[in-house]
Amino acid sequence: MQLTAGKHHACALRADGIAHCWGDNAYGKTNVPARMRFRQISAGLHFTCGLHHAGAVTCWGNNWRGQTDAPPGSFTQIAAGRQHVCALDAAGTPVCWGDVAYLRPEDLAFSAIGSGRGYSCRLTTAGDLECWGHPPGAAGAYAGPFTALTAGLHHFCALRPDGTAACYGENSDGQAAPPAFSPP
Repeated sequence: MQLTAGKHHACALRADGIAHCWGDNAYGKTNVPARMRFRQISAGLHFTCGLHHAGAVTCWGNNWRGQTDAPPGSFTQIAAGRQHVCALDAAGTPVCWGDVAYLRPEDLAFSAIGSGRGYSCRLTTAGDLECWGHPPGAAGAYAGPFTALTAGLHHFCALRPDGTAACYGENSDGQAAPPAFSPP
């Protein structure tokens, strides 16, 4: 149902809400807490977080500062960065914890959020893409509209309504743009 990956570990979320993780997250803590079911998972550098169906967040592993404990609240979406996590509440307000860089709490009405190494990006409800901190590329707004967002350590991509993607920054192979492909 969903995949996520940190630096040396990966996790898959099955349709029944059970997450399975493998690899080594440098702390040997890829084991998912027992008897927990999630609707979304997101991995940071050496940790993973799961969003429960009721809206609470549970994290395991280590984000270098030892701050993987999520604050109480009811959230609709999560995004883990290198050493921090941001979650959206029902109003679209971001709540972040860990080693958070450049949070803009004055920004409201997020529809999606992504975090990478020293930066975070958001999609507004109007479909605009905005990034802050030290994103690969430049901080600020990117032309949309966009419908989905994902972020890696050194690059982020947003999906347009026509199914094409716009990517910024570079992955480890130095590629900034997604390969051309034809939808089925």
